[in-house]
Amino acid sequence: MFRFLIPLIASGSTPQPTSWDSFEWDEDGVKLVKFIGYETEVVIPYGVTTIEDGAFEDCSSLTSVVIPETVTEIGWNAFSGCSSLTSIAIPEGVTDIENETFKDCSSLTSVVLPESLEDVGEKAFAGCQALKEWILSPDHPEFKSDGIALLSKDGKTLAVCPGAEGKYVIPDGVKEIGPSAFAGCDSLTSVVFPDSLEKIGKGAFADCPELNEWLISSAHPFLKCEGNVLLSKDGKTLILCLGAAGEYQIPDGVTKIGAGAFSGCESLMYVIFPEGVTEIEENAFSVCGSLTFIVFPDSLTKIGDWAFSGCQALTSVELPEGVTEIGEWAFAYCASLASIVIPDSVKVIGAWAFSDCESLTSVTIPDGVTEIGYGAFKYCGSLSWAVLPGSLAQIENCVFQGCNSLTSVVISEGVTKIGSQAFSGCTSLMSVEIPESVKKIYDEAFAGCLALKEWSVSPTHPHFMSDGCALLTKDGKKLLFCPGAEGEYRIPDGVTVIGMGAFSGCDFLTSVIFPESVKEIESSAFRKCNSLTSVVIPEEVVEIDPWAFSQCEALTSVVISYGVMKIGEYTFEGCASLESVVIPESMVEIGKEAFQGCSSLASVEIPESVEKIGESAFSGCSDLRSVIISKGVKEIGSGAFEGCSSLTSIVIPEGITEIKEETFKDCSSLTSVKIPGSVKEIKMWAFKDCPDLTIHAPAESAAEKYAKEKEIPFKAK
Repeated sequence: MFRFLIPLIASGSTPQPTSWDSFEWDEDGVKLVKFIGYETEVVIPYGVTTIEDGAFEDCSSLTSVVIPETVTEIGWNAFSGCSSLTSIAIPEGVTDIENETFKDCSSLTSVVLPESLEDVGEKAFAGCQALKEWILSPDHPEFKSDGIALLSKDGKTLAVCPGAEGKYVIPDGVKEIGPSAFAGCDSLTSVVFPDSLEKIGKGAFADCPELNEWLISSAHPFLKCEGNVLLSKDGKTLILCLGAAGEYQIPDGVTKIGAGAFSGCESLMYVIFPEGVTEIEENAFSVCGSLTFIVFPDSLTKIGDWAFSGCQALTSVELPEGVTEIGEWAFAYCASLASIVIPDSVKVIGAWAFSDCESLTSVTIPDGVTEIGYGAFKYCGSLSWAVLPGSLAQIENCVFQGCNSLTSVVISEGVTKIGSQAFSGCTSLMSVEIPESVKKIYDEAFAGCLALKEWSVSPTHPHFMSDGCALLTKDGKKLLFCPGAEGEYRIPDGVTVIGMGAFSGCDFLTSVIFPESVKEIESSAFRKCNSLTSVVIPEEVVEIDPWAFSQCEALTSVVISYGVMKIGEYTFEGCASLESVVIPESMVEIGKEAFQGCSSLASVEIPESVEKIGESAFSGCSDLRSVIISKGVKEIGSGAFEGCSSLTSIVIPEGITEIKEETFKDCSSLTSVKIPGSVKEIKMWAFKDCPDLTIHAPAESAAEKYAKEKEIPFKAK
């Protein structure tokens, strides 16, 4: 039923907010990132502005949640899968309900909508079968309700109706049914369309397993019905088909298969198209799990996004001459697809078009293709060879990423660029010929290609050269890729820059020797080199870029030579075996999470030259027992030593003015901290869960005040 908006909580009875410990927060404490508590009734604290994507996703025990008026943004999937949630009030100020925000909240019966609301995203309430009440002001500028349906203010668009069941009559005057409007209506059996209806949005009746009947006037000006098929009045567009099974013949006269027309028809096995069909729109046959055979007409020119995605029984596809475009995700997740014939007429293969086609063994891209989208053949684990034509100006990012059976690829003359991670993780790729037309190869294009030990590069190539295992710039100053390095590897003399991801994923590289010429180690250069045991950074290097040695699991020691001024973000993150690191007097900054998760690191001495220790720089260093912070340090980032559970004492140097949030959180063995008078502010959770801590600081200082507030033992010094 419809009723006016009324206050939910009487004056003076505002409930107590749920403990902040039940949530994960952003650094400023205004964005709720994740609910991690066990409460079934939640009151979000006042002051929160944003509920992030997936913050309460799949919290199946959650029965109620109070959202404060300070919240203005609720993210995708924020409450999806909260199957025990019965009602929700969205506060004034929220303008959009994002895609799938309340998807599959199967117990949700009512929703309060604010006057600020302007848009409801796709599948925002899909699967909310119990939702039969929308509570909103009669003066709402954008929406109104006829009872169980939410409509646009003028009544021309039916936005959502997740609670429809049995026979549902769409109100007169509705011209458009919004995308996913009835998605997941398990008990919906038939639908009566008014003569006003002109358009049905994508997936409007997806996942309605009991829907078996369209009821429509024979005089309808825009639509007609033939059995279980809904068509445009002229019969040229097949809009929806209920319960198609076995072999299905598309009716003669149809020229277009509409978006989602057969989506989810699990018993559909064969489809035969008549001549005249020119376009198959998005999601037309997606997730038809039994579809094994398709006969395409010669008239076909375009296959839309997601058109056959998830058709896991489909084994082969032969596209007719005349098709010019294969849409994004068009055949993605077709796990049984072993062969595909792409005609010469095709110009564009969309992003992810064949991604995760695990059985696809080979592909020849015809001359004339000018664009292959991002990740088009990503994770095609059986793909062993590919031929790329010269008409293709650029190999996009991640096109063949994770094709771990790919042994041979032909890159034809005419290709000018190879995108980032284009062949990353192709662990069986042994050799690559770089044609002279290639001008640019982007970062990590061949990362993790462990078998790649041969680069075929012409001596007259204008941009690149090779010393065998490594690919370098023509002048030999930048080492771009060396994914097949193993054992001890010596960087060639004259190299000044180690490129981004150059050795990333070299599982068999045990040590590396840098020449004196090296001045820069770029991001992720040695990331996930799991056999690398020790590193000496040369003195000419000024800065080690982010992730340069992150997740090198066997790395035990690092010596950073004098001259290096900055350790970048995440540089040694996840190096769980790292026991010792020498930080030189030249160092000025230790970046965010630089040593995060180095759980074997026992001690660290930070020299006077260091001015800043970044956020979470040593967090999770659970074996860290001794830390010396010299007096030059001016800033210690939030969470810098969080989770250093073996640390027993710490001395904060004079000059530090603030101890930030969670800096020493979960330092469960910390018994003594000396805090200077220069510290003027200590954040609320700076020493959270340090049960045996005593604070030593000057009397009447900010530290003493903090100790009293938190009931932490204090000794004046």
